Amino acid sequence: MLTGTVPLLFLLLLLIVSLLLQSVNAQSSGAAHRSTELLRLSTNARALIDRAGQSIVQFERTGDRASLQAYRSAVTGIRATLAQIAAGANGDPIERADAARIVQTSTTALGVLAKYLGDVRRGRIAAAHAYASSPGVRALSTSMVAAYAAFEQHQLLVSEAIARRLRSQTATFSVLLVLLSLAGAVATLTFFLRFGTRITRRIEELGENARRLADDRPTEPIGGDDEIAELDRVYQQMARRIAREHDVATILQRALLPQDLPTLPGLRLDAAYVPAGAHARVGGDWYDIFRLSDRTVGISVGDVAGHGVRAAALMDCARQAIRTVASFDAEPSSVVRHVNRVVCANQTAPLVTAFFATLDLRDGKLRYCFAGHPAPIVVTAGGVQELLAGQGLVLGIAPDAEYETLERTLDVGTAMVLYTDGLIETNRDYDGGLRYLIESVEAEYRNASQNIAQAILSRALGTEPPRDDAALLFVGVTALGEAAVEPKVRTWKVDAREERSARRVKRAVLWHLGTMTGKSVDLSAAELIMTELIGNVAKHTPGMADVSLEWDGSGAIFRIADRGPRFEPRSGAPVVDVMSEGGRGLFLAGALAHGLRVEWSGEGNCVTAVLPVDGIDTLAS
Repeated sequence: MLTGTVPLLFLLLLLIVSLLLQSVNAQSSGAAHRSTELLRLSTNARALIDRAGQSIVQFERTGDRASLQAYRSAVTGIRATLAQIAAGANGDPIERADAARIVQTSTTALGVLAKYLGDVRRGRIAAAHAYASSPGVRALSTSMVAAYAAFEQHQLLVSEAIARRLRSQTATFSVLLVLLSLAGAVATLTFFLRFGTRITRRIEELGENARRLADDRPTEPIGGDDEIAELDRVYQQMARRIAREHDVATILQRALLPQDLPTLPGLRLDAAYVPAGAHARVGGDWYDIFRLSDRTVGISVGDVAGHGVRAAALMDCARQAIRTVASFDAEPSSVVRHVNRVVCANQTAPLVTAFFATLDLRDGKLRYCFAGHPAPIVVTAGGVQELLAGQGLVLGIAPDAEYETLERTLDVGTAMVLYTDGLIETNRDYDGGLRYLIESVEAEYRNASQNIAQAILSRALGTEPPRDDAALLFVGVTALGEAAVEPKVRTWKVDAREERSARRVKRAVLWHLGTMTGKSVDLSAAELIMTELIGNVAKHTPGMADVSLEWDGSGAIFRIADRGPRFEPRSGAPVVDVMSEGGRGLFLAGALAHGLRVEWSGEGNCVTAVLPVDGIDTLAS
């Protein structure tokens, strides 16, 4: 008991003396700060008065009105500074009297400057100079300088007095502290040095381990059986449990999503999914596309509220429920209504947002229904981006909620991008994230990326991992009706002179070509060939043409048949001056293609190009 009381007593005495010393220092520091601040304000006021005078002189000499702006700014600063001096001078009567003199003389000086400026602006330069040289003005200047000097001298004396008093008091308390420290050093060091050193080291180890766990780095377990070692073990267990749950949820989420998108005639399909960052919890995002009949496909995307394995499992239940209901009743509003009742019947199930649609492959009619999910982005053949109209209540709130089926037609060359909110709810606000996603869709729509969904997602997220799961499904219409059914040949009609028509067909051809090739194939050369051949038709013919894409064992063959005058390429090389506009399209196309042939059909020219792409899908061939 005694061994514990003696060190504690010395520590208590040291604490009392330290508090007294701190109180003295605080009082002295406050007074010194106030005096220093008054000195600063005084110096600032004088500098502003000088600046105001210099601005007037500058205006008088140059006539530049910008100098008057500096004058007005200085006058405003002088008045504010004088107000601060008057408010801060609350010390002895001498200080208050000196401050009052400063305010009075400075205010009068502002009046003098204003009168001088007024004479200058009216062109009375001689009167202004006479006024500035008058005895009254010179006396005012002398009085103002004296007032500032007296005020600052007084503040210097006050500061010196405070410093002397502080040194004296600090010396007294320092001696007392030294004596108490020496008296209690032996007891304090004996009983607490080793203990304190050990505890400090272990706390630092605990902190370092906590930082390593937060950064997902390996740690060195802290040994022992005290509270710090136990706390470290709890940290380790929590980190392992969270990592296991994150890994299991991520694996389950990926396993439950479609591993391969179906091959659907007339559609270009791409999907991408990015789980939440390493320290975030995986949620329940899904996308799905499946056949309902020979002519109709079902499309769904959604997000289960919550995180972890449970959310991932519920995601699959919701996705499968949509598939099951749609198999016997494909009406979108009916599907969403039935699934909503299923979700509401499960009292422990979280809320679910969803979007379900059916797409008719004959005419491109899209029938869809919302359940609180972000609206898909539609990109028309003209490159115009818009959000699908409509809204609906989130699943799981009201079992008797009603939902509406809406309709929209997707033409050839039109694309629809479906996504979950993890893609737009990053560090940006919701509206800002949506705008950035739309810009990313627009940029990728004009490119020939192999996995368009992955390209859009990468562009929208950048290098920053999402705080929540992000899923994206790209659906591009390459053909409709009979053209969509024929597996070997795709045909389109194009008005090459109409930009929207040309862009629509080129997008459809590229999307379809992307379904035929491997994911690593570069389509930029094929895109350039098509652009040049369509441009050649626009320049030399009335514009209407038939476009086809077919493939055999040798590769992809692109044909464009126009209704223009006969064109006979010159034999020999080169066929065209590369620096000339004339014939440049066929020259570039021939240089890039694996083969190029121009034929006359009797009604127009037919240009056939073997596109420079490899890796044609075996299903296509």
